[in-house]
Amino acid sequence: MPNVFRIVKYFVLILSLFIVMQIVRYNLSGEAFLPEGYYATARDYAPKVSKHDRKALEKILMDIKLPSYKRDEFDCTEASSYLEWYLEGAGFHTYIARSSSLTHAWVIVELDNRERVAIEAVFLTENNYHPPGIINESDTYYYYPPKLYENPGQMISFVNSIKYPGSLRYRESEIDWWNSEPFASMEPFKNWE
Repeated sequence: MPNVFRIVKYFVLILSLFIVMQIVRYNLSGEAFLPEGYYATARDYAPKVSKHDRKALEKILMDIKLPSYKRDEFDCTEASSYLEWYLEGAGFHTYIARSSSLTHAWVIVELDNRERVAIEAVFLTENNYHPPGIINESDTYYYYPPKLYENPGQMISFVNSIKYPGSLRYRESEIDWWNSEPFASMEPFKNWE
């Protein structure tokens, strides 16, 4: 009987470690701060693209028109978070870039050929509309951002403190583009929390 208790004890220990590791991974990835089905919805919502090159990227960006820029309501963080979500849905590998000194965020897309393209998401907002929003000067801070995140959830998770010690973390209200109009009135976004 003591061997059975020992086996159960080890099983519970291993199971507990596995659960803790999954919780940590979930929080580190930033997924814990995004609505359920976030990227699955993006794949349904965004156009299907077979080649992830600059031409395909420019074509997609020419068709995107975001809501008007409004500070603290729909600004660079919401616009960048939306654009990252949409382009990920189209199959592009994207990052959100951020500079604390400039208090600004934008998007970096890594194409299939490993080239990186910086996009000023604010240039796709209604009142600043300059599509495709690509920054062509590759020797600017846009291409050498001080901070890069795989998704908007990482900007508000404790991974920000681990990757960038002393850096200010964003609040959830700064990435939740789905709570801005017109998205807040649209399916499926109006049901996202």
